[in-house]
Amino acid sequence: MAANLKCAVIGGGIAGASAAYALTKRGVNVELFEQFDLLHDHGSSHGPTRLFRLAYFEHPDYVPLLRMCISQWRALEKEAGEKLFHQIGIFMIGAPKGNLIAGVRRAASDYGIEIEDLSRKDAAKRYPLFSQPEGYDAIFEPEAGFIRADRTLNHFFARFTHLGGVARPRVKITDWEPRAEGVDLIFRDGRERFDRLVIAPGAWGNDLLKLDVAIKPMRKTLFWMASGENQYFLENDFPPFAIDRDDGRFFYGFPAIDGDGVKLGEHTGGADLENAFDPAPPPADETAGVKDFLREFMPGAPREFSQEKPCLYEMSPDGHFVIDTHPADKRVCFAAGLSGHGFKFAPVIGGALADLAISGETNALFDFLGVGRFE
Repeated sequence: MAANLKCAVIGGGIAGASAAYALTKRGVNVELFEQFDLLHDHGSSHGPTRLFRLAYFEHPDYVPLLRMCISQWRALEKEAGEKLFHQIGIFMIGAPKGNLIAGVRRAASDYGIEIEDLSRKDAAKRYPLFSQPEGYDAIFEPEAGFIRADRTLNHFFARFTHLGGVARPRVKITDWEPRAEGVDLIFRDGRERFDRLVIAPGAWGNDLLKLDVAIKPMRKTLFWMASGENQYFLENDFPPFAIDRDDGRFFYGFPAIDGDGVKLGEHTGGADLENAFDPAPPPADETAGVKDFLREFMPGAPREFSQEKPCLYEMSPDGHFVIDTHPADKRVCFAAGLSGHGFKFAPVIGGALADLAISGETNALFDFLGVGRFE
């Protein structure tokens, strides 16, 4: 059946690219439509790195999906012939009852995930570039690490086209319409018919998704710390990190790689946008907030940044993914609302979308992410 299907994928970010890759591997004839160039920097999927965490504080039901991801990331690395997943652990600091530390401990307990509680003395000895304020706990999670994001997206597109998939960049889909014989994609100057449709539109989702659930675009700013000091380099064991302040602001960062400085950003906060094309400048307090974070938790770090780049979040109402078949037609499926923490799940999201496109069903582990939870 799959070999006879013709499927359209809308969106060339990580969700659409992984779905196109998974579908072509199963023999489906796939065309991927992207309104910008492939590998553009206008959305949520560009940039060098993304965190990977297994003891997931956001919701424990993500953990089984993350366990599936680990083996799939290793398979992708083998296929790509390059390093995509640096499973080197993550260093975390937060208030004991805060979302991060309490959530990590809960997930670790529920699923038997190894974590290491560090005393203040041990944390200072192992990671001397960080400061742990009084009243905060420190944890190291060895199965965590980071993903090479740009390399991953490149690999998905390379394999997708190698297997016969067709990429159609700079083509904007204005609408879609179910018909008895298939699903029509509507362009400014015409329409084309497909057997199946996968919608993965990122922050531009609402008009195409046509759901009662609103996906809200939000812009964040990412910063690279201007530092040539090798103590911050990946090769010298500077860790990925996540720090949850007692005021509810959550910061994260990566070791310096590929000649760049330390990448860091705030997962909380950001600028709410009316639409993803909103040209409003980033909030003035973003830079100040990151500098305040550095003063408190990395006091020896430089306060100047070598580069700043925007990144769009596509926020669902509850901050969790929405992955399902469409209420209007089971031949249409979608991934939306990845809410700034979806990249690490790329292999399993792509597989789930391929399942849904081909058969209308996927692994029951995805049930908690269905659109029906908002009814």
